[in-house]
Amino acid sequence: GSSGVGGGNGAKKPGQQAHNHYLSYQQSLANSLALQQQSEFDKEIAMICSCLEMVHRANPDAIAQTWDECGSEILPLLVHVLERPFQKIERAVWHALHQEKANVPGSLERAVAMAVTRDQKLAVQKVTKVLAMYSLVPEAKKPMCDCEGMLRWLTRIVDTHNYNRVRPGAPVIGGASAATSAGMSGGSA
Repeated sequence: GSSGVGGGNGAKKPGQQAHNHYLSYQQSLANSLALQQQSEFDKEIAMICSCLEMVHRANPDAIAQTWDECGSEILPLLVHVLERPFQKIERAVWHALHQEKANVPGSLERAVAMAVTRDQKLAVQKVTKVLAMYSLVPEAKKPMCDCEGMLRWLTRIVDTHNYNRVRPGAPVIGGASAATSAGMSGGSA
């Protein structure tokens, strides 16, 4: 009969469960290490942005000279620093909307609040100050206006009251998609 030891599919099940548990543990460990590396990366970016902001606490002539020497090269990098937290928020919103807990009240807001680290917020604050200093340099105004993404991300940062939410008949400022505008900038910068 089939009551013998090792008969049927029952003999493989404990081994498969252990293997699946091991794979799950490996995935959790890999995710943890990736988050730790990302956290260190965010910390380094925040420190660099803080240093840039401190260096730019100078007289207008020194800031103009800095713009002449490296402003146009650094501008896209600064805009990318502004963009990074919003990319994380967009991913968090997508994951929150596609999980079983999507219908739980407050789950979307929680996902958005947890998506951005303190270091990312600090980096955005410091970059915004550097951009404000460059905006006072006459030669920087046109390149700043022409810089791809600058207006979009600055608008998202300023939108602390979520006026940029998609409402019937309301224009979307900064090109945000309907799925991600609902919780993009509430306290993230």
